Amino acid sequence: MQIFRGLSGKFLIPYGLTLLFGGWTYFTVSNMLEYEALQKSFLAIKLDVLELRKHEKDFLARAYKDTTFINTGNNEYLTAHRTISHHLTSHLDSLSQHGKVDAVRANEAKKLLTNYSSTFNELATQIQVKGFKDHGLVGKLRGAIHSIENANITYNRAYMLMLRRHEKDFFLRNDLQYLKKFDQAVTDFRKHLNQRVVSGSQRKELLQLLDTYQQHFHEVVSIQQAIGLTENKGLHGELRHAIHQLVPYLDEFIRINQTRIDQRQQVSLISLIGFFVVIVSIGIIILRVHIRKITRNINLINHNAHLLSQGEFPVKKRVNSRDELGQAHHALNRLTDGLIAKTQFANDIRNGKLDTHVELLSNNDLLGASLIEMRDNLATVVKKQ
Repeated sequence: MQIFRGLSGKFLIPYGLTLLFGGWTYFTVSNMLEYEALQKSFLAIKLDVLELRKHEKDFLARAYKDTTFINTGNNEYLTAHRTISHHLTSHLDSLSQHGKVDAVRANEAKKLLTNYSSTFNELATQIQVKGFKDHGLVGKLRGAIHSIENANITYNRAYMLMLRRHEKDFFLRNDLQYLKKFDQAVTDFRKHLNQRVVSGSQRKELLQLLDTYQQHFHEVVSIQQAIGLTENKGLHGELRHAIHQLVPYLDEFIRINQTRIDQRQQVSLISLIGFFVVIVSIGIIILRVHIRKITRNINLINHNAHLLSQGEFPVKKRVNSRDELGQAHHALNRLTDGLIAKTQFANDIRNGKLDTHVELLSNNDLLGASLIEMRDNLATVVKKQ
């Protein structure tokens, strides 16, 4: 049992390291699963941004002529856009509080997203206010010109048609030169009415309708300027700028964090493998040292026993263990010492030294007792002679 206890004691270190390895493995696997979840989160952010852009394009392409949206403010693409934007904001907010993510960059990405969403919502509001056909400001504009067209008053309709031409040109091209032409045409039309319409009440009615039409046209032009005469101006330009800031920043944010996660996963995996190699190496070293010690004792005992079996006395070696093999080695040394002493004792008797002595190894030392008895018998015979 001493050998077993010795081995068990020696292996307490690798046992302890194995427990640590188990804990480290659990910690590493948990971290890697957490990193995997983060990577899925980043992938979800990428997909959400793509969905966001898709709904933005769908809304801008269809909402301006969606009478339901103009009257109620409800639009499936706008609703989907706001839902994804809110989800993205919450996602970035939770990532900013995550210990393994760059909180500063996450907060900056959230600010860019908030700016983009605010600009998009403002653009949606302006599109709704502008209206389409018979709704919104465009509807009021159409109603005003239809009132002029349907007025039962005689005037040169070429002036009215010129106004409609400049109005349509502006809607087609979003060019402010048509606003100037429109205002000049209004001035010409007003001058014509003052000169040609004889009835004061009819003239006043037409002039009021013309003023209303001009006012609504200016309102439509103003709101179109706010929306953007081109894709790089107004709210369109702000939205374009915001998304061109947001998307590259999010891509860079995701790339940096994914690189960091990959590095941490690699370090964790290398540490895990290194820890495993250390534990196995320590176990092998302890096992080899102990087995070498056991093998040495066994070989030494075997060698000494073999020499004794051939009548030779082995060289005495130091006992280097306290286990069963050490005890056997110690017993063999005592046996060897006893045999050497008894051999010397026998040689002394052969040489006539009958007063020589030998120590018994124990009360049951039959060989020693027999030699002493032989010496005493020889001494008795010698005295009788």
